[in-house]
This record gives sequence, C-alpha cells and structure tokens, in this order.
Amino acid sequence: MKKLISFIAVVLSVIISVSMFACGGGNTAREGLLVTISDNDRDIEIQIALQNAFVTYMKAKGTDVKVSYNTYTSSSYAQDLLNLQAGKKLGDVIQTSDSFASLFAYKKVFEPLDGFISNDSSFNLSDYDNEIIESARAYENKIYYMPRSYDQVVIFINTDFFEAIGVEYPKPDTTADDPWAWWTWDKCLELCQQIQDALANSVYKANKGIYPMDANIFWNPVYNAIIKSFGGKTVDADTLTTGFKSDDDKYQATLNAVEFIKSLVTNRYTSSTNDTRFLEKVGGKNKINCIGMWFTTRPNVLTCLNNKINLAFAPIPKLTQNQTGKAENTTYVGYGSAGYAVSSMSSQKTLAWEFVKFCASEEGQKIISEGGASVPTLNNLKNLEASWVNSVKDKDGKVVNQSAFLYNGLTRTLSTYARGVNAEVENNIYQAVQQKIISEINTVPADTLCNHVYTQIKDYLRK
Repeated sequence: MKKLISFIAVVLSVIISVSMFACGGGNTAREGLLVTISDNDRDIEIQIALQNAFVTYMKAKGTDVKVSYNTYTSSSYAQDLLNLQAGKKLGDVIQTSDSFASLFAYKKVFEPLDGFISNDSSFNLSDYDNEIIESARAYENKIYYMPRSYDQVVIFINTDFFEAIGVEYPKPDTTADDPWAWWTWDKCLELCQQIQDALANSVYKANKGIYPMDANIFWNPVYNAIIKSFGGKTVDADTLTTGFKSDDDKYQATLNAVEFIKSLVTNRYTSSTNDTRFLEKVGGKNKINCIGMWFTTRPNVLTCLNNKINLAFAPIPKLTQNQTGKAENTTYVGYGSAGYAVSSMSSQKTLAWEFVKFCASEEGQKIISEGGASVPTLNNLKNLEASWVNSVKDKDGKVVNQSAFLYNGLTRTLSTYARGVNAEVENNIYQAVQQKIISEINTVPADTLCNHVYTQIKDYLRK
C-alpha cells in the first residue's frame, strides 16, 4: 500500500525541485481540456465516464468541448506532476488529494478556487459538507481543490478470515441509537486476543505471519489521531511545537499514546511492517488471509473486491480510561479528501473550473461514488439511503452495511496535521515521523522513540 521509507527520497527530491513550478512558462497550447489523473484502473474508468457526461452536459448548454486525460503513477504522484509540468504536459485539471496540496498551492501550481466559487452564481458551497471543504483550504485559508470524495479511517473486516477461525467479527447494533457505542478499544483488544487464541488452537498455529489486524499505525491519519485522543500532540502549527519534546506540556500524554501504539505491536495484535498483507493468503492447503482487520479508507474497497475479499466494516474503536488513564475521553479519527484542482498555468481556467464544478455536481458525484471508491461530498448524498451505499455486496449478494463510513460517534481530525507549518517542509514532517515509527516502534523504548522523532522534526518547526 505505502512504501513509506523508499518514498522519503522522492519527497525530498520534490521539495528541492518543485521550486521550478513557480517560474515555469504556461502550458503548451492544446485543443480541448486535458485532465491529469491517477493511473489507477478504476480512476481511469471514472474519468472516461465523467468526461463523456461533461461533454454531453456542455453540449446541452450550447458548447462543444473535447476532453482527454493523461496519468501520473499513484505511488510517485508528486514527482510525476513535476515531470509533467517540466514537459508542459500537466493537465488543465489535476486530480489531487490533501497530501501535497499545501506545497503545490504555495508554489502556485494550483490555482485558488475562491474566485471561481464567489463569482459563479450557479455554485453554492453550502451544498457541501463544510468539514470536507475545510480540508481543501491548503494554504492561506484558500480552497485549492474541490473535494470529490471524503474519507475517514475505518476498519475493513475480512469476513472469510473470521469464518475460517470460528470467531465473530464486530457488527453494528442496529437496535441502538448509537449502533457502535459498544465498540471500544477494550472490546477490540479482547477480540485480538480471541483471534490469537483461535489461531493457536487451529491448523494455522505454526504460521507467524498471521495477525488479528493491520492497524496501519505508521500512517499519519492513524498515529496522529491516537496521539490526539490521548491528549498529546504531534505538531502544533500555530506555536511550532511538538509533544515529542520531553519538556513540552503535552509530552506525557504523547508518550502514553506511543506506549499504547507500541503495545499493539509487542502483543502481536498488529504487524510491525509498513506493507499491508490484508490481500495475501498463507497456510498451505488450508489457506487463510494474513490479516483479519485493516485500518484504511474507502478507496481501498475496490482493491479488496477486485481481490475477491468479502468485506464488512466497523469504525475506529473508542478509547476508554483503560487506555488513556482519563475519565473523560474524546476519540479522534483521521480524515482527508481528494478532488480536482485547476492548474495555475492552464490557458483554459474557466473551462477547467466548469469541469471541476461538474465533478462536484450531483451527476458527477454519483458517477464517482457509485464507482465504489468514495464517499460523496454533497450533503444530500452523504446518507445511507444514497445509491453509492449499494456498491458493496457480500458473497450472498446482500448489500453490506456501510454505516462505518458515515459514523459520527467519533471526533474527526484532519490527517494533514502540520498544515500551517512552512509549506515547503510540511511533508518532511509526515515522512520523518512515519520513518521513525516504522524503523523503531519494535526496537526501542517509547521515550527513546519520542526523542528520536523530536530530533528528526525540530528543524522543521522553525520560522
């Protein structure tokens, strides 16, 4: 899923070379609108459907347009954008996410959309979930892309894994006002132990590569949410401070969170690698998937279905006093968004905005969300009666309960937690923290890990 350590070098090269963006010339003149998207097969299918619908939409308005696309490689998104820009092949519209949005906004690669929004009487920002819109305010409080999808971290459950070992997987209590009120970390840890016990008494007992879950603890939407839930802090962009520093007022809470993360690995409830094995199988004649539960987001639904994995879903468990030591607890869940930006070097910005606006329209949102890889951003489509909910079915053909994707019993926190730090180094912070957790969570004490993280990021927290 994420080759984080090897990605460090790519990030650093992006930070160095992205300065070329600000002073480069405009795009080469071209016929029609060009959209730069991910090379993911499903994104290509969605793009073809979108551009065909957009051409029809514009024709009905009396305008004939042509739309084509080119692609970047998902795993090297930022560097590929650089290469396309240098070759004057970057699209007028760019599919993007919140990950590098601050940097590309700062370097004037993306055009702010606030002017288009305020001057377009046919577009109403209040039709969209405000929290999702806020995730696109990447720099200087301006909107730099229009979110097409909203993603909070949820748990993907491999139902065949649970069936194979004879353990019940977590399900919502549909009779309760809060169907997931019972789902706490206490219950999750009990379940992890139950899975281990079942494995130890099964034909899989000799295989050490099977884990109850991949908690994805090296991913910033996960570790930052845990740290914040404990009352700690990863980075405070306003004060340029970090809870990893031993004399910080949030240090003890941050340390407690790291201890909790470390315990998940020590107890073998989750893997200590950074490569998901949710899709892999082991076990000779009696093959079983390596992982029972996976902390991830909705775009991976299609990945799982394409790999013939039968799914159920649960939200992130709530933390209790047993974990945090606090009587009153707030459990945070990381979230982010993906959408479409307008290239600042496009010679067709008005047409580009029309395409972005169409993707955000109800027709566009249905095309995108019914593809199975996103939660819509329009308020009137963010409900369990919307058509996108029917996109996942179990092996008996029944629609799978997807309430976890819209569950509001947790407090959301933006995955790009260092927004507001110098945009040129924001991604360095994410990569530095991830790299240290990956390399040291299983090898050094929690306080040593905190100190090493602080050493890695302290120079990025200077004006």
